[in-house]
Amino acid sequence: MWRQFLTCIYLKLCTFTLYILRRNASHPNANSTKLVKLPVASFPGSTALFFRRRPSIILKAPVKVGDDQILRKRHSVDHYFRIKEQILSRLGNHKDCQAFLHQHGKEITPSLRYRWFIQAIKSIVFIHSKGVIHGDLRPENFLVHGTLPLSLDLCLCDFGGSTCKNLQLTRGKLPDSGFYNPNVAWEPTYTVDIFGLGSVLYTIITGF
Repeated sequence: MWRQFLTCIYLKLCTFTLYILRRNASHPNANSTKLVKLPVASFPGSTALFFRRRPSIILKAPVKVGDDQILRKRHSVDHYFRIKEQILSRLGNHKDCQAFLHQHGKEITPSLRYRWFIQAIKSIVFIHSKGVIHGDLRPENFLVHGTLPLSLDLCLCDFGGSTCKNLQLTRGKLPDSGFYNPNVAWEPTYTVDIFGLGSVLYTIITGF
């Protein structure tokens, strides 16, 4: 029964994939070499512009803004990657919670898991008390700071998709599948964070 079900799903996916490929191939701009600049309002950024090559393909072009506020071509971005690498090396190597659980699961004691459990809860209580909705709570967005076996703490990170109505800031970001309740409205709310936190706590305890 399961084999028939999986075979049916596989065939449907193949059919859908062929449909997408044919649609892209028949699109009037499919073979065009012209790049269409995408509106800044939809693709904001101070270091890059976005262009559509054809359906499903978007190119990101690095730019720089001078004192005269004119956009100019940026010939290389290597310098910025080197800066990031050096700064991260200076700050130390902080694995995310999910990666740490995979790599050191057997070394993590129940007392340490309990400590992370409490720290994860307190971090969400704190940001909610400031009117901030994280919007993307998952184990990958908690960094592990310290050294084994006991001197380890969880630090909440990645606020790029967060919402704060008091500051009129919103990105409309929601967590990945498994950390988002599909039965609630598709919008960032405190409830969404609480559901994601529950899934994070489950992962901390079980490891997956």
